[in-house]
Order: sequence, then structure tokens, then C-alpha cells
Amino acid sequence: VECDACNSWYHGPCVGVSKSAADAMAEYVCPRCAAKQRRLYAFAPPLPAPKRTRRPKAAFVSALVHEAEMVGIELPELEPLRAMESDAEAWTVDADALISAARNNANNANDAND
Repeated sequence: VECDACNSWYHGPCVGVSKSAADAMAEYVCPRCAAKQRRLYAFAPPLPAPKRTRRPKAAFVSALVHEAEMVGIELPELEPLRAMESDAEAWTVDADALISAARNNANNANDAND
């Protein structure tokens, strides 16, 4: 198949184009030209679905950090876990304050309308 953008020729199977698709298409843009044009290559394989990972709950991580501190174990992984735990606690406090303020604003607006 010939790329209509750069006029380069490609073996159909090398660029994912079947014989029947090549016969049926009116225009072909190769992978390189598609990338230059910031377009998705039409014959690329589908992207894999993102995989969800299993992560431990914050309470479980906190319990492990606390247990390591109680036993006196010092591992390189503990410091990043402590930082994560601290960030999560600070985020929770901030989120609770924002939710509380939003509820108060909603209640005040309802009271003003009554």
C-alpha cells in the first residue's frame, strides 16, 4: 500500500493492512505520517484495557508502619510509607473541612430561602 502523505510503499501485513482492506480503502496514511499529523493510526492494534491493581487500604499500611515501629524494624520502605500516611491524613482533614463547609453553605442557602 502507498501512503498518500509521503508516497512511501509498505507491505500490507507489515503495517497491519489486509488485502481486502487495501482494496477497499480510498486513502492510506502510514504509521509515521499519522504520528506526524498527531492522528491515531487506523490499522494499529487496539490498546489494551488498563488493569486495575490491588492496593492495600491506608489503615492496613498504617498498621504495618506502626507495627514496624513497635518492633524496632527500620527498612528503607518505611520512610516513604510514613510520608504517604502523613499526606493521606492531611488530605483527609482538608477534605473533611471542605465537605463540612459545603454542607454549611448549602444549609445556610436553604435557611435563607425559607
